[in-house]
Amino acid sequence: MQPSRSIATTTMVALMAAHRMVQERPSGAPAPLDPRLVRRIMDRLWKTEAAARTESRAPRPA
Repeated sequence: MQPSRSIATTTMVALMAAHRMVQERPSGAPAPLDPRLVRRIMDRLWKTEAAARTESRAPRPA
């Protein structure tokens, strides 16, 4: 039963996304973000934060 539940969930999410895309937006409303763009932004932020933490842990020269 689990695979059919997973397929049903995936289908429902796809239908909800398609419905959201065809909804009229008021003029001036921001367009929804592309999930790939969001992922890239998050990756950059995490890498920058990780680099800053690594630098703060580095031993200071005497």
